[in-house]
Amino acid sequence: MVIVKDGMAGLEIGTLAGSVLILSVALKNMLKYCDDCTLEDVIRMTSTNPAKQLNIRDRKGSIKAGMDAD
Repeated sequence: MVIVKDGMAGLEIGTLAGSVLILSVALKNMLKYCDDCTLEDVIRMTSTNPAKQLNIRDRKGSIKAGMDAD
């Protein structure tokens, strides 16, 4: 079981279990700290590329007719 407390995700035994970073903050961080990244690059990193890696690009990862609206 993972417990989120004080901005950290951990196991009951105190081991770090992962990140609580939300996507909108990650996107802002990329724009702030990556000098060579454009907004278009970051949007691709957070939508098109993950959909491609998950092999669901036929219905996710972009906004156009026939795509899921989630």
